[in-house]
Parts: sequence; C-alpha cells; structure tokens
Amino acid sequence: MPSRYYLRQFYPDTFHHIYNRGAYKQKIFITQKDYQTFLDILSYYLKFPTGKPFVRAAKKFPTNSPACPLLAFCLMPNHFHLLIQQVNNQPTIANLLKRVSITYAMYFQEKHQHSGALFQSKYKSISVQSENQLLYLSKYIHLNPTKMTGTVPYIYSYSSLKDYINLTETRTWIHPEIILNAAFPNSPNPGTKYQKFVLDINDQNSELIQPVTID
Repeated sequence: MPSRYYLRQFYPDTFHHIYNRGAYKQKIFITQKDYQTFLDILSYYLKFPTGKPFVRAAKKFPTNSPACPLLAFCLMPNHFHLLIQQVNNQPTIANLLKRVSITYAMYFQEKHQHSGALFQSKYKSISVQSENQLLYLSKYIHLNPTKMTGTVPYIYSYSSLKDYINLTETRTWIHPEIILNAAFPNSPNPGTKYQKFVLDINDQNSELIQPVTID
C-alpha cells in the first residue's frame, strides 16, 4: 500500500501541504540566487500553468486567475514547504510541481555542476481536512526558520510571512487573503492578528500542526 504522503488526490476545492528535500539531505539552495530562481520559477508556473517552459521575459504577459493558488511557502537550505489550493480539475498541483521541480533541478545542475538527483524522491503531499488545520499548517510553515536556524520568522527572506503581516507589498502570486479572511473575518487588521497567532508559543491547539520530519 502506498504511503499516504505520496497520494496524488488533487480534487477541486481542496488544500494540500507539499514538501520535499534534497537527496541525501543535501542543500538544494546554496546562494541567494538559488532561492530567488526557485521563486521565479514557482511564480512563473503559478501564473502560466500551461505556458511554455520557464523564461524570465514571460513575466510581462497578462496573468489569469491561478489554477492552483499558493497560500504559503517557506524555503529552507535543504527543503521547501508549499501550501496550495487545487481549484479546478486541470491543471493540477501535480502538473505544477513537476514543472517547477524539473526546471529548478536543471538550473541547479548547470549552476553548481551537480550530477545525479537533486531531490530525495517525489514530493510528499498531505491533504488538509479543516480550516483550523489549514491555519495551523500555515503557522508551522512560517515558523520553520525559527525551528531550524533560530531566525525571527518575520525577518526571514524566503517565506511568505511578510506577505501576511504587511511587512512588504503582497506579491500577486501569493494569496494570504484565503487564510486571513477565514481566520479573522471582518477584522480591520488581520495581518496584525496573524502575527500574534504565529508568535504565540503557548497556543493550546498546537497538535493541529501536521508533524513533518525534514532535517
């Protein structure tokens, strides 16, 4: 029986926690350019899921409603986390991850003269079962820098937390409003409330955070 983490049941109007790490726990991001290139590739295929292979010049093209909105992300030196919604039947999150993974691996292999597999295996996927789980998964993702490096999460450069708490102009390919509107309806300052929520280490509902072992 296949592991539940490898099931690819991306039905319409469902949410999924996607994560993967480097083969043999090796780093998949070494330089700042690596992080930025991954984000460029990810944002490109979020905007153009059925478009031509990644080219930076294509950013000038008009953007349609995303087929798989990205709610949250965090890139760590040897792994990444994505929280994604499947909206329609096609294209699927599987299509998105295939294109992102192949394109980034090709970049990394050329940039760093790397041979062999970059990622440990196929990405893992966990289906989200409730709004509370969705909220706490976003917290888990945004706290990754603190758990791994001790960095204060809202000053970490390679996550979507700043998009949630209004420390930067929200990027058009990230959709924090999906979580913020559900968690803090009618609030005039949902970003402030979300920041307090993420930094609350005494939260009694921490068991709602999906445990994931990636090191």
